[in-house]
Amino acid sequence: MPIEFKFNKQKMTLYGALISPVTLEEFRDVLKKIVHSPDFPPDIRTLWDLRKLDFKEINRHVEESLIELKKQFPQRGEAKLAFIVADSLAFGMTRMYEIMADDLPQKTRVFLNYSEGEQWLLDS
Repeated sequence: MPIEFKFNKQKMTLYGALISPVTLEEFRDVLKKIVHSPDFPPDIRTLWDLRKLDFKEINRHVEESLIELKKQFPQRGEAKLAFIVADSLAFGMTRMYEIMADDLPQKTRVFLNYSEGEQWLLDS
């Protein structure tokens, strides 16, 4: 499956991983599962591991579509989101998404280092 996630109850954190290729429909299905889960609140802080995602297929249009999709899930509220990426291309593309998604209430940050991203996410 291109999108996997698991809930860590001790840390009250959702850990997700995206593996290429991922469609917007697949991501929509995951967001539905997140906001309707009986196991955690819909605005749960989330660490998204994007290190296996192929960013060569991602462009501004894809990012705009993703932002529009996320607007359909206001239940996510002010969820804190950490994005972990593998290289400078992924970092730049994810930062572009972060800037374009500025009108969404989520607090987001991009990291090249997994433990730094997790630490930022858990510091709240």
